[in-house]
Amino acid sequence: MAARRRTLRLPLRLTLALLCLVSGACGSTSFSRVTEFPTGKQEDALIGGLFAGIQDTATTSIDLPVPATTAWVAVRLVADDFAKIGGRTVTGIDENSMRIKNGNISQNAAIGGGVGSWMDQFTTEVTATSPSTSRVSVTRKLVRLTQPTGVVGGHAVAGRKEWQAVRSNGEIERWILTRVQDALSASGGGT
Repeated sequence: MAARRRTLRLPLRLTLALLCLVSGACGSTSFSRVTEFPTGKQEDALIGGLFAGIQDTATTSIDLPVPATTAWVAVRLVADDFAKIGGRTVTGIDENSMRIKNGNISQNAAIGGGVGSWMDQFTTEVTATSPSTSRVSVTRKLVRLTQPTGVVGGHAVAGRKEWQAVRSNGEIERWILTRVQDALSASGGGT
């Protein structure tokens, strides 16, 4: 009987974990400073592998002891730096909502070649949390080119190539936020 209870609990736990991921109730990625620009694999190995195609964005945020307008100036500078260092051009700026976009997911923007290529886009947003404090959030959408395989009549068959959403490991998002902190510190805005 105890073995049966454990067997029933596993699907329940997996269902709850899946609901948490899909709803975003698990929270956003926590912030820790990343000082060097991240290279290499960009997807979350555990979540990206188990739940690929389910959640296509990841958000990392930091609260800052500066007004939103001060944080926005730093975000604009960092977005331009990211365009140069990370190769994702600034593709949209909304001054009124203090939102800036780097990169664009399109068929012509794939990084790498063939299966395993990936594309991403980042939205950095500043929101006022009080007249003297703000929150900067970086949201990344990441997709990877896959080619499903199967067996038909005892022969391996490759399916059609398709773009699949994967979850970011959060490193570039944390690098952007680190650069915002550093830009504020350099300008005397403090962090």
